[in-house]
Amino acid sequence: MLIKSTQAFDRYLDNDEATAASFVSDGEGAKWFKTGDCAVKNPDKNDSTRILGRLSQDIIKKQGYKISALELEDRLMQFSGVRECAVIGVPHEEYGEEIMAFVVMKPG
Repeated sequence: MLIKSTQAFDRYLDNDEATAASFVSDGEGAKWFKTGDCAVKNPDKNDSTRILGRLSQDIIKKQGYKISALELEDRLMQFSGVRECAVIGVPHEEYGEEIMAFVVMKPG
């Protein structure tokens, strides 16, 4: 998710490296701040935006692959019987991490 506002900060004080990594230009001179959050737009609901969570904390590293726990949670939530869920990485001696999902089903 990127944000741009006259109220948002425009740089990290005395830290050009962090500033360069955290902002992107839109080609017209405007700087957008990379929040580190993952969000999806829902065209079926008046283009509402749903914030899924933090990107950096929700990556599972399994067998050299980076897997988004947020994307897996989003897919699980598409099942009509799922009320809520959480996906995490748990240590695995051979694979680095293994995927574990906690799912709460809707009644009935």
